[in-house]
Amino acid sequence: MELVLNDEQRLLKESAEKLVAQYGGPDAHRALRETEHGFDRARQKAVADAGWISIMVPERDGGLGLGLYELALVLEQAALWQLSVPFLTWLQSEVYWLNTLVDRIVSGKPAA
Repeated sequence: MELVLNDEQRLLKESAEKLVAQYGGPDAHRALRETEHGFDRARQKAVADAGWISIMVPERDGGLGLGLYELALVLEQAALWQLSVPFLTWLQSEVYWLNTLVDRIVSGKPAA
């Protein structure tokens, strides 16, 4: 079954492709292994600036207001371009953490 992307999803996928093409690939992955920390601050900043961390946070709360499907489009591109597993794990955990934080603050729920 072929999935049909709407215009917003297509734009998100294209922008994700461009970003990961700049920061991903086997050469970038190998270079990160040689660094002391194993991560690239410029890449993390670019991802944050692109709004990936707040992809599922409602717009009224400062996020992109998108859903799991859009998150999957971004993560698919990140995996295809071989962004490192620690980076993908970081991105997924930041998305989850920010969503749960917003849910607690907006709804007034206390921290678990």
